[in-house]
Amino acid sequence: MKNFKAIIFDMDGTIVDTAQIWHMCNKMFLINRNIYTDKLFKELEYELHGLSIHKGVHIVKAVCNLLHVPDQIIIEEFEHLGLKYYELEIAFIKECENFMQKLVRHDIPMAIATNADDYGIKKIDSIVDLKRYFKNHMYGISCVNNVCKPSPDIFLYAANKLNINPEDCIAIEDSLYGVTASKSAGMFTLGINTAGKPEMLQAADKIINCYSEINLSDYFNLKIREC
Repeated sequence: MKNFKAIIFDMDGTIVDTAQIWHMCNKMFLINRNIYTDKLFKELEYELHGLSIHKGVHIVKAVCNLLHVPDQIIIEEFEHLGLKYYELEIAFIKECENFMQKLVRHDIPMAIATNADDYGIKKIDSIVDLKRYFKNHMYGISCVNNVCKPSPDIFLYAANKLNINPEDCIAIEDSLYGVTASKSAGMFTLGINTAGKPEMLQAADKIINCYSEINLSDYFNLKIREC
């Protein structure tokens, strides 16, 4: 296996568990508009997974038959719900913090490349203190003119800020859009199946179910023994 030089993480669903927040946003959006059905809710959940509302508004309009509603109205509805439900407890994905601590011990550079906006990053950082691990290497779509995944821009930007070639980076992603973006950036991609939907990760180089499945020695030339 090639000796890589850095790891670039997605954030939502990869580092922190925000599934409940977006679950409630999707559900309440449909309820507030009096169009909720189980079938519609499940379709919206699947189609929006890993996608920002700015990028996914056209999906919401198509799935919910709201083509007549201006994009900004729908975006504002989701943002209002997001502000409300971000107050729910947010925690690290199981085993993720232990994995990041290993990266720190081995001096392996890491960054975040997310579809989230500045507010989302700052809010999550205020709850779980992402800066402990990533310092200032936390990058959202505002860094790339709001170009979202599946475009590779945010991954390329993060690699550039780390001063490491994209092909020397491992990306960790949990969604179809994220895997598409990281592969388009030329990165070796680990798809982590936190959503329980491995079919979304088929384009990844390897699919894992949890962080304990990653043996750093398989990917990095470690200076000290992995523990």
